[in-house]
Amino acid sequence: MSVLASLVRAYDRMADRHEVPPFGYSSEEIGFVISLNEDGTSAGLPIDVRATAGKRLRGRRLSVPASFKRPGITPRAFFLWDNTAFALGVSAKEGKDAASRFQAFLELHARALRDADDPGLKAFLRFIEAWRPEDFLRLGWPDEMKDLNVVFALNSERLSGINIHDRPAARSLWARLLADGDKSKAVCMISGDDAPVARLHPAIKSVWGAQIAGASIVSFNLEASESYCHVQGDNAPVSEAAAFAYTAALNKFLETGSRNRIQIGDASTVFWADASCVDADPTSIAEDAFLAMFNGIDESADGQKVGAILAKIRNGERLEDFAPGLAKGVRFHVLGLAPNAARLSVRFWLEDEFGRLAENYRRFADDMTIEPPPRGGNPPLWRFLAETACQSAPNFDPQSACKIDPCPARFFACLARSCGA
Repeated sequence: MSVLASLVRAYDRMADRHEVPPFGYSSEEIGFVISLNEDGTSAGLPIDVRATAGKRLRGRRLSVPASFKRPGITPRAFFLWDNTAFALGVSAKEGKDAASRFQAFLELHARALRDADDPGLKAFLRFIEAWRPEDFLRLGWPDEMKDLNVVFALNSERLSGINIHDRPAARSLWARLLADGDKSKAVCMISGDDAPVARLHPAIKSVWGAQIAGASIVSFNLEASESYCHVQGDNAPVSEAAAFAYTAALNKFLETGSRNRIQIGDASTVFWADASCVDADPTSIAEDAFLAMFNGIDESADGQKVGAILAKIRNGERLEDFAPGLAKGVRFHVLGLAPNAARLSVRFWLEDEFGRLAENYRRFADDMTIEPPPRGGNPPLWRFLAETACQSAPNFDPQSACKIDPCPARFFACLARSCGA
């Protein structure tokens, strides 16, 4: 199965568990909520919804009408949310043309909401039509919200967590806006459906070293890359629904704090299990076991359970003898992505049964066995990678050696046994 098809299947499973946004929406970090009265006036100071993550504040992740790439000079606004340069015409960056961005935000919503009769949508439209950037200073709104993403809510619904973009009328309107336009159709290379083709695929974010705004796996923007007069995404027809699904799944795996992500050199590596062909659902155990192979065993109860599985594998026991649900029918996927300007390079891709991956790990552990064993027990894979890094690098730190000097080929060879051992 291809990378994109596997990611679409992963999205479908996560959507059933409500872990990813629905089609047409994306998960974005929101810094502040602006409360509105029904007459469109401000209901007080914006509410800071950020939380401390490490040594910094991070926005709360909310499902909002989907963002998109904004290349070129002409500003394009998001629907019912955006950063303050668009939503309020206010920015902390002097070089940013906040006036034109706010004008684009105003024009988009004046067209989309002119016939709206929903109280929330009407209040939102009244607010932005009456808003002037100098109101930000007049109302005493905090400077720290500048350039952060903001959403809007009726003050009467704020405590219930319902924002204006969550209202049924807003969702219905957004669905109609997505369907509008003259869109070319073709047979989707992933689903096989005859459906509208995605000319530009959503951005893939949080790949280490790539552009902050996101990058692409599938992208055509030069005539030399096009054929038969096809433009952009028509050269590799992927439906809008499939393009949304694979990027939503990948962004979920890549987001900060994800348990499905590790960094191997310059390759942002994600992994996931697919147990849709078996009755039970051992996907979390398979993913925890893979993470433990790389990072080591943690002290939690789940970590000790996974540690026991890995100990049996290293001792030569067959996975099908003590965990048959993991050995057969559980497909495992490992994808390594490296930055390449505005695009992403697929550094490596592994798809196989988890039982085969476990057997390869057992063989690797057996090859590396020494007597007497190390005092600290069996080292995790990142320690082997650290020993292959260039230790003459300045400020060398073995704990992060895999980020200093890329060495994913050795790791991939261990999993796939592509080294011929």
